[in-house]
Amino acid sequence: MPPAPPRATAPRATAPRAAAPVPDFRYADWLQDDAVQRVFALLGASETRLVGGCVRDALLGLAVANWDFATRHQPQETLKRLRGERVKTSEVGLRHGTVVAHIGGRAFEITSLRRDVRPDGRHSAVQFGGTWKSDAARRDFTVNALYVSADGKLHDPLGTGLADMRARRLRFIGSPSERLKEDYLRVLRFFRMHYLLRGERAPSRAELKALEAHAPGLAQLSPERVRAEIWKLLALPHFVDALEAMQTAQILAQLLPPSVLGGLNFARARELEAIGQAQFFAPDPLLHLAALLPHAEAAAQLGGIWHLSKAEQKYLREALQPGERLVSYLSLREVRRLLYRWGVAAFRARALLAWAEDKHPRKAIFWRAMLAMAENWQRPRLPLTGAMMRAAGVPQGPAMTRIKKEVERWWVDSDFIDDKFSIIERLKAIVQATLY
Repeated sequence: MPPAPPRATAPRATAPRAAAPVPDFRYADWLQDDAVQRVFALLGASETRLVGGCVRDALLGLAVANWDFATRHQPQETLKRLRGERVKTSEVGLRHGTVVAHIGGRAFEITSLRRDVRPDGRHSAVQFGGTWKSDAARRDFTVNALYVSADGKLHDPLGTGLADMRARRLRFIGSPSERLKEDYLRVLRFFRMHYLLRGERAPSRAELKALEAHAPGLAQLSPERVRAEIWKLLALPHFVDALEAMQTAQILAQLLPPSVLGGLNFARARELEAIGQAQFFAPDPLLHLAALLPHAEAAAQLGGIWHLSKAEQKYLREALQPGERLVSYLSLREVRRLLYRWGVAAFRARALLAWAEDKHPRKAIFWRAMLAMAENWQRPRLPLTGAMMRAAGVPQGPAMTRIKKEVERWWVDSDFIDDKFSIIERLKAIVQATLY
């Protein structure tokens, strides 16, 4: 018998997929922060909203560290309200509509609603006023045009920001070329935002080509603005991918001199990135920069270009200083000696850079132990006093300094012996050999 024809079946009805709920931040700690709520109270909860990075980071599940506000008030009205309540303010960005309020030891940027009227690639001339939607339309990316009001409600004036956040999609608002011409810093910000949202996925060729076309505009930016953006990028989990993409798009060539650019050590930086992720080390932009740079001379050159602080330049110089090589099999005595000579910060930096270049398959256990020792190390004090030196016949002046250094060198090599009798005997021996 021929097989029976298949029985016709009605299509199975499927329930419509429920729309994802809009996040509610009403009880979020970062929103209920006392200083944040005070800003809302001073400026009026209905007139003011949080915007940009704090909202984006909260949606990504990251810790919120910076709070930026947008307000309907004109800049002078903002100043008046804050000063009326004796809040310390700064007016550095006042002509662009930004007032900085200093509350509880933190700085909060409060910017009036505005629109760009004449872009110049650095800071556009702006006109204050308008609506939340017009304010959102002048921002860089859709994911940065999300607002949160004092009651925890999320606002998406353009209607696309939340969907793009959920899809981890980075899109310029309107024409990418127009947004970039308004402020060329957005060329750098694109890479930071892309790798924040997309992880290690590279930008498309079309995106890289568009960014490369605007790269020469970076020369218009101040070193401080460039450095601040690069610092944020260096704190990303995939900062090496971001920098390599920037090199492909000829962005780094606009920021670094050839002598530095040609020696960038991406391999060491990538190993350090992997170590940090595996060991749960907090991102350290300055250490990441040290891993990239080929030598201390490059660090000094870059320090001058980006106006790094003296402390930052000292850190880079010490981290990259040529000399005694660190290896994972140092004895405890050798580690203590280097800690005394270099200090904990320089030792840790040099140890992590050496770890990133170590090819031993079981290297992690040795380097972890060494770094743990450094974290718990207390610098000893040489138990040698001026009275002891005078009693041994050392005269005041240069001789005292020189002999103390000789005793200290022996004391360090003796693993910081704390026997005063032995120290005095060594002191007497040095005095007899060098003074008489």
